[in-house]
Amino acid sequence: MGFYSYPLVAPIAGTFHVKCKDSDLASTERQRDSAGLGERVPRNNDKVAKGSGSGNPGQSRWFEPIFDRRYPELFGPIEGDAGEEVREILGLLSPPAGASVVDLACGRGRHAIPLASMGFRVTGVDYSEKMLLMGKALAEKEGVSVEWVREDMRTFRRPGTYDLFISLFSSFGFFSDQENQGVLENIEASLKQSGTLLLDLRNAAKGFARPEDGEKTLSVSAGHLRMSVRYDRGTGRARAEHVLTRRDGIRISSVFDVRIYTKEELVAMLRDAGMRVRGFFGSLAGAPHTRLSERMVVVADKGITSSRESFRTA
Repeated sequence: MGFYSYPLVAPIAGTFHVKCKDSDLASTERQRDSAGLGERVPRNNDKVAKGSGSGNPGQSRWFEPIFDRRYPELFGPIEGDAGEEVREILGLLSPPAGASVVDLACGRGRHAIPLASMGFRVTGVDYSEKMLLMGKALAEKEGVSVEWVREDMRTFRRPGTYDLFISLFSSFGFFSDQENQGVLENIEASLKQSGTLLLDLRNAAKGFARPEDGEKTLSVSAGHLRMSVRYDRGTGRARAEHVLTRRDGIRISSVFDVRIYTKEELVAMLRDAGMRVRGFFGSLAGAPHTRLSERMVVVADKGITSSRESFRTA
C-alpha cells in the first residue's frame, strides 16, 4: 500500500472527532455510552497492574477518545498480520526460549499475545487503560498469560529485568527530543546486560519528497479511510490525520503528530543512552535498509559504544 503500508505513526497527542450527517449522532452517542464506550473502567475491577510511576498528569486523558473500542475500526484496516510480524521479529533476533520481553506501547496486545503463546514471558506496557483491558480479555480468551502494565513510557523503568524490548508501529517519538531520549534511557536501564531493543519506525528518508505521498484513501469494510500527512523538515515532526467516513454516514477522525528521526540521530541517541546499534533494516523480516524502504527497523544492544563506532545496514 505504498506510503501507508503501515500507518505513519501511532496516535499520540492529538484530537478525535465524530460527525454525523444528521441528528442521529446524538442517539448514536447515547448508544455508545450505554454500551460502555468512552467510560472509564473502575480500576479495582480491571486487574491491570500499575507501573512504578504516574507519567505526566497533564496528559493523562488525551489518548482516551482515540484508544477505545473504536480504534480497531479506525486503524485496523492498515494494520499488518501480527502473527507474521512476530515470526519475522523472532527470525531476525533469535531470542532464547522463555526470554523476558516488553512490548512498549502494546495497545491491545496484538504482538504481546502471540509472543506469550510461544512461551515468552511478556510484559505489555501502555498508557491506555481501555486498550489494555481489550488485550487482557483477548489473552484470557486465548489462554495465555501476559503482565499488563498501565504506565507512561517516560516513567516505565525496571532496572536489569528484561532480555528484549520491542516498540512497534511507529510508537517511539511521541514527545519532545529530551523526553524521547529519556524513554531510551529507561529502556537501557531496564534491559539485562547485553539485552536488545528493536524499534520499528517510519523511514525518514522515504515518503516526504513527493506530493502524492502526502495523502492516501482506502476503501475498507466500514467505508472509506483517508490518511494524510504533513512533514515539517525544520522540526522533524510529522502531523497526520485519519478520517473514516462510515457507510452509515458517521465520520470519525483523529489528528496526531510524532518526531521522525533520521538514522544518524538514532545512532547518537542510542549511544547516549548506553546502547550499541547492531543494524538497520528495511523490514521486520530483515530486508536491506535503503532510502526507499517503507520502514526503518533499528536493532540495538545494551552496552556503551564509542562515538566513532560505525553501524551497519543489512
